[in-house]
Amino acid sequence: LSRLMVLGRPGELKALPEVTPAGTRRIAISSGRPPQALAALRNQPFTLDATLVEAEAHLLLPTGTTDREVVEALARLGVTDADVRAIEPSLEDVFVTLTRRLARG
Repeated sequence: LSRLMVLGRPGELKALPEVTPAGTRRIAISSGRPPQALAALRNQPFTLDATLVEAEAHLLLPTGTTDREVVEALARLGVTDADVRAIEPSLEDVFVTLTRRLARG
């Protein structure tokens, strides 16, 4: 059974407040061990959402959280080769966010 969650152009979907709420930002973290980086990030207090997209972890975090804080947290957990960059949400981020919201009811 399929269900239409939302309709719009890619730019409109990426700009939905549910996808990137006010006071948040998205980053991508690449490393030689993406699943380990994702697992480590999911348990951090600054992580609002974390998803694996291709070979990178995509993270939604409060605007006040610095890239350095993320890299330092990963290093403490054994991921020492992390590279962080700011990103706009991908269409996969949109899909995952809206699907999770729908599943929660």
